[in-house]
Amino acid sequence: MSFKVISLPYGKSTIKVKIPKENLIGVIEPYDLPPVKDPVEAVKKAVSHPISSPHLSEIAKLGDKVAIVVTDITRRCPDNIIMPVILSELKRAGVRTEDITAVIALGIHRPMTQEEIRAKIGEEAFRQVKVVNHNCLDKSQMVYIGTTRRLKTPIWINKIVADADVTITTGVVEAHIFAGYSGGRKSIVPGVSGEEAIAAVHRPEWLDDPRVGTGIIKGNPVHEDMVELARSVGVDFIVNVVLNSEDKIVQATAGNLIAAHEKLIATYDKMYKVKIHEQADIVISSPAYPKDINLYQATRAANNIVLVPNPSVKKGGVIIIPAPCQEGVGDELFYEWMKTARTPLEALERTKREYKTGAHKPCLVSKILCHAEIIMANSVLPDRIIREMHLTPAKTVDEALEMAFEKLGRNARILVSPHGVSTIPIL
Repeated sequence: MSFKVISLPYGKSTIKVKIPKENLIGVIEPYDLPPVKDPVEAVKKAVSHPISSPHLSEIAKLGDKVAIVVTDITRRCPDNIIMPVILSELKRAGVRTEDITAVIALGIHRPMTQEEIRAKIGEEAFRQVKVVNHNCLDKSQMVYIGTTRRLKTPIWINKIVADADVTITTGVVEAHIFAGYSGGRKSIVPGVSGEEAIAAVHRPEWLDDPRVGTGIIKGNPVHEDMVELARSVGVDFIVNVVLNSEDKIVQATAGNLIAAHEKLIATYDKMYKVKIHEQADIVISSPAYPKDINLYQATRAANNIVLVPNPSVKKGGVIIIPAPCQEGVGDELFYEWMKTARTPLEALERTKREYKTGAHKPCLVSKILCHAEIIMANSVLPDRIIREMHLTPAKTVDEALEMAFEKLGRNARILVSPHGVSTIPIL
């Protein structure tokens, strides 16, 4: 028997898995475009040639209060490259550094530490401007500015952002199960919104709506509500990027909230929508760093495998996710709802019966588990916790593969997706 050895992203390194060649359907690799030669110059060029927007130096002026909404640690966005360019442009406009505040778009994620913020936005920006972690549960940090027209979503927004004369957002375009794609308007909701808005755009029933899903924005009510909310807040300028699978900038755009974002979506689709011609019994899907830091993020590696019109894994199949999960489960509600359910179906029914902010995660994972088993491999999480959440632990990917063979037989067909969160397999 001959084997193919495949490298998989794991933390900031890689691990290898041996797969029998006769079982391997293929490796779902993105069609990587070459990175820009100089990332800083690419961002500078984008900012100096904004799409459907005046220059930032024309938007901002001396005396303006400026809020820069930046991505958190779970996003691959190179804010350390983007922030100095934005600050330089604001300086050219005469804006004082003491009038600039960076707000971390946490949504419902944990606050970032000072060292994490320093690494994320870069030393120069960290020294120059005030940085605040958004807290979606603290109404004293927010103001209410109305409801959206389409979905009647209550708009509670971070006070610093709401009160700013100029609001700038950074972002990276990636696949997203509800919004279609991240980036653009998503910096505002869920980024710096209240829990009501976050809950509204993550409701379980959206998963059964054919207008909503990964890679869909045209006619997507979640996307449209997010856009309306971001416009209500008044996003003046965005700086977004799309990265290849090596986390290198392929394209940067700046300017209008919609136009600059949509240009990157077209580039993303060229790279990450990958055709496959056969459903697999087993899919090995790596979330890759930083999505593998906890279980909450790592399970996203199964989203594009199952929660799409044509799943790439068969009903009753197995999904193997290698992830260190060094930060644990990552969300208390996710853990409690999965742990207290007797079956994934019971957890799924509960999310529909008593939905609350954050319950979209047990809903997503339970929906996947009703279709296929998930084996978490190479995790530092205790086996007990993994089992409590109706997942299966395995010490290594090779062990997980052996477990899958024992369940499905030696002729089981295998697909490998080294960048499972980003790549969208099209059957």
